[in-house]
Amino acid sequence: MSRLAQKIRHLFQRRARVRRLEEEMQTHIDLLTEEGVRQGLDRPEARRRAHLAFGNVLSTREETEDALGWPALESLAHDVRIAFRSLVRRPAFSFSLILILALGIGATTSIFTLVRGMLWTPLPVPAPQELRAALNNEQRQFRFSAPTVRRLEASTGLRGRVAAYTDVNRLILRRGDASAETFMAQFVNGAFFSSLQLSAAQGRLLTPADDNENHPNPVAVISWTWWQRKLGGDPAIIGQTLRLNGVDVTVVGVAAANFASVMIGDAPDAWVPLSLVATVRAQPSASIVSRKDSPGLADWVRVDNVFWLHVLLRERAGAPAAQGVLEAAWQPQLDAALAEMDDATDRTEFARDRPRLVPSPGGYSSTRKSFRTVGLTLSLLVGAVVLVTAANSSTLLLLRQLARSRELGVRLALGAGPWRLARAALMEGLVLSLGGAVAGGVLALWLTPLLAGWLVPDAVDSLPGIDPTLLLSLGGLAVALGLALGAAPAWLSAHLSPQTIIQQRGAMAGGSLRLGRILIVVQLALSVLLVAVAVSLARDLRHVLHSELGYSRQSVVTTFFDLSASGIAPERQEATARRLRAAAAALPGVQSVGFAQAGVLSGSSTSSGIYFRGEGVNQPKDSVQTESIDEGYLSTLGLGLLRGRGISMDDRANRPRVAVLSQALAKQVYGSADPIGRRFGFGPIADQDDWEIVGVVADARVNDVREAPTPLIYMSLLQWQSAPHCLAIRVAGDAAAVRETIRKQISAAEPNVMFSRWATIEERIDQWTSHDRAAVRLTAGFGALATLLAGLGVFGALGYLVASRSRDIAVRLAIGAEPGLIWRGIVKEAFILGLAGAGLGLFFAAVLPRWLSAWMMTGLHTDWLAITLAVIAGLAAAVLGGLIPARRAAKVDPLKLLRAE
Repeated sequence: MSRLAQKIRHLFQRRARVRRLEEEMQTHIDLLTEEGVRQGLDRPEARRRAHLAFGNVLSTREETEDALGWPALESLAHDVRIAFRSLVRRPAFSFSLILILALGIGATTSIFTLVRGMLWTPLPVPAPQELRAALNNEQRQFRFSAPTVRRLEASTGLRGRVAAYTDVNRLILRRGDASAETFMAQFVNGAFFSSLQLSAAQGRLLTPADDNENHPNPVAVISWTWWQRKLGGDPAIIGQTLRLNGVDVTVVGVAAANFASVMIGDAPDAWVPLSLVATVRAQPSASIVSRKDSPGLADWVRVDNVFWLHVLLRERAGAPAAQGVLEAAWQPQLDAALAEMDDATDRTEFARDRPRLVPSPGGYSSTRKSFRTVGLTLSLLVGAVVLVTAANSSTLLLLRQLARSRELGVRLALGAGPWRLARAALMEGLVLSLGGAVAGGVLALWLTPLLAGWLVPDAVDSLPGIDPTLLLSLGGLAVALGLALGAAPAWLSAHLSPQTIIQQRGAMAGGSLRLGRILIVVQLALSVLLVAVAVSLARDLRHVLHSELGYSRQSVVTTFFDLSASGIAPERQEATARRLRAAAAALPGVQSVGFAQAGVLSGSSTSSGIYFRGEGVNQPKDSVQTESIDEGYLSTLGLGLLRGRGISMDDRANRPRVAVLSQALAKQVYGSADPIGRRFGFGPIADQDDWEIVGVVADARVNDVREAPTPLIYMSLLQWQSAPHCLAIRVAGDAAAVRETIRKQISAAEPNVMFSRWATIEERIDQWTSHDRAAVRLTAGFGALATLLAGLGVFGALGYLVASRSRDIAVRLAIGAEPGLIWRGIVKEAFILGLAGAGLGLFFAAVLPRWLSAWMMTGLHTDWLAITLAVIAGLAAAVLGGLIPARRAAKVDPLKLLRAE
């Protein structure tokens, strides 16, 4: 170890060491010289004999330096200095290569950061590998009842290790005299934070004592992000009250800064005990199995037939198997649900879906699940861009090495070994790649938040930033790229000989040029693949945006509200809705107004088991989606009535129950038969509460713009006795132009009602396709970059070709060859390169989407029009890249060149 420390010390003190060594050797020579003078020799002769006696000074110095220093590392440092000086002599070339590498590395780093943060980063909790999520047969989060959660908490194996939570809920917040605002809250059990082993940044976290219906003081824990954004990190927030849906809730703590949620993309502003669901009149997502009226919110914490809670369990080594404990706790919930079902088939299907524990160190998130295909697809595309970048840079370095053949020949003639030249070429590649990595890292700092805002705007606050893992990965990528860049030039340098260089021809240069051509073909092939993918995604998105959705796009404004959360009693809600309708109808330009329970593209839906009466019907195998509407909703959205009538204002609670079917559902159940007058119910046995079908309405994509039209039943809001949550307003002209005016006047007309998400239908479509738009932009950018790089590669290769054949071109011109013939020959070679690259790219673009269909995002498929356009783009890039070298070749002056020769 002391020897190693000495070598390291000498490495950083090389100049002082050399100076001391030279002084010491000079002292020895001087002493020997003086000894000769004392023996009667004259001083020149004495010095000559002193040098002979001492030996070769240079050899002695080198041997001593090798013994004391670190020759291999010093030689490597020397190669780095030479590589740096060589690149500095050609700043334009070096800057261009660093810029190319920066673009490739920056894009790679940004996408890697997003993919890692969304898919592979665990929750910021101790021992995340112990966490298990309960999923159903479709790999979605299983929903449990509150009694099931209590049974899990009481079990010996899981006591204190069960985190139960709802989906994030939208509440209305009022702080003092400030205006009402939207507040996102998540209801959790009292052991939520302790089971995750989290600590508070301020105050304390929730405890089991807080999750109690009889707790005298409702409490909540706010998130660090909301605390900073809304309150500026005010420590006085502890102990203050927030009015949530009209109920005062005391803030007892602030969560840790690095903890946003157990679900990436669904970060709440606060966590509230489960026992407060009924108190604050929230509306958590739930599945209710009941043959009678649904249980009220106050009963949700007590009954087993309301499925509304997700769980994360912490399974430790040596504890009883959590899967068995979970199944035992869930069995009473299953029994309670089966008791509410009469149909044997439904019971069998329902019992088949059982919860399974799956390792989930990153929690569970629907945003993560939807991002998976996008992220993996972008990873593949970025990989292709990196390959194009590496191939392009390697080609340019190879051609530069060929252009330096005379310099390399001189170095070989002076004694430099071929492998020393090869190592120098590798050093140049490493220096360039490290420079590109630094520039790419700076680019990634700007690009990553931009891409996150495009692709996963809801998860921006949850994504990790730059950390040692990312820096290590960036460094590893730079080294790998550097070795890849220098491999071809190093191979060329290792096989050079002075004879072939002096002759300026031979198999070596031709072989290297062939290697450059191969790299160019690979670049063109990958660029064709990326352009084909971009065009395919763009065409698919255009098809989605211009397809028939079943309702109006430009003329309808929608908004969402919650009368119960606004503090309006149930008996006053119908009157409030009438006033809202009157206020909206009185606005200039408003043509019609309608209410619905969920609304189109809202992200919310309700489904129920439906039994259609009569002979010759095809009973749906799955639950049927239902929607409660008023008499103006269908006409406001522009949903065309195909048969019968729609919902009218006479369809009230004391009248026979009526419903309207979508065309898809009517065809699925009745085929070509007329459904008007038929009946259905929510149980297998007909009774007086059955509903009569009075109309058929055109199909619509109400849940997602990409899905097939939804089979749907529309029922009267008053007869279904459900509160409206969506207000739709049809206007004359462009709805976007008057949306803000409508929002202000409606809000002023009913100041006690909190509205949210005001948008036109067109804007909602844009929100639903935001991921697709971002993917198209990114893929198009990657394709354009790859095509540009491929064109530059063709330009560099043919430029070297013209330079290396300049003597032959001059001779041909001198003996009468037409310049146009020379020009066409170079362009022909560019076209051949483009044709080879386009052919290989065509194969990739036609085959890869089929091979990787399980990974690819929606809309990516073999699109022959897109492939044709991509092939044309690749050929055009190749031909354009060859035009300047061709023009240069045609303008060679044979007299001037031959005279120089």
